[in-house]
Amino acid sequence: MKPTQLFHVDARSHLMVHKRIYAMSELLHTIVDVAAALCFLTGSILSLSDETKAIATWFYIVGSFFFLLKPIIRISREVRYAALGDVDALARRAGWSGVRDMD
Repeated sequence: MKPTQLFHVDARSHLMVHKRIYAMSELLHTIVDVAAALCFLTGSILSLSDETKAIATWFYIVGSFFFLLKPIIRISREVRYAALGDVDALARRAGWSGVRDMD
């Protein structure tokens, strides 16, 4: 966003949308982290007994699925930012320091 666009009428709503997307993705990320940790803790406890090792394996598989969701949540957030037209901010976060507005 150019400095002259900062005071544009749509700038505030644009920032609020970004905040909402970020907050929701962080909340989901935290929920998935806790779910994965609980699955692995449960799997660890269940693996102590020979009778429950099969169930423990399923908890490990489900926990691994939750770990897979974490980057998917982040990618989803970045795609939503890109859909809003915030490609420059995405490029800067990716380490492209020479990015500038083309408008």
